[in-house]
Amino acid sequence: MSRPGSTHDVTIDKPEVGIPVGCDIHPWMRAYVSVFDHPYFAVTGSDGSATLKPLPPGTYDVAVWHETLGTLVQPVTVQPNGTSPVRFAFKPAG
Repeated sequence: MSRPGSTHDVTIDKPEVGIPVGCDIHPWMRAYVSVFDHPYFAVTGSDGSATLKPLPPGTYDVAVWHETLGTLVQPVTVQPNGTSPVRFAFKPAG
């Protein structure tokens, strides 16, 4: 926002991943907002790992998103009272 204290309210009424938000003064300052219709999402830590809230047993498609490299999806089966590690590896662009 270019004026101190100014605000801009936006309502997002459906799930969407990677909505870009930028600064109108500093072009290198940007962020991405994602909206989900479920509580099962996470942001990676500095080591690249993330942990989802406990999921009910079942088979799911787990997706990861990167602002430049896109989306990767893998199926995972969650057992009762268990963990189900999933490993993703983006290929460098080019």
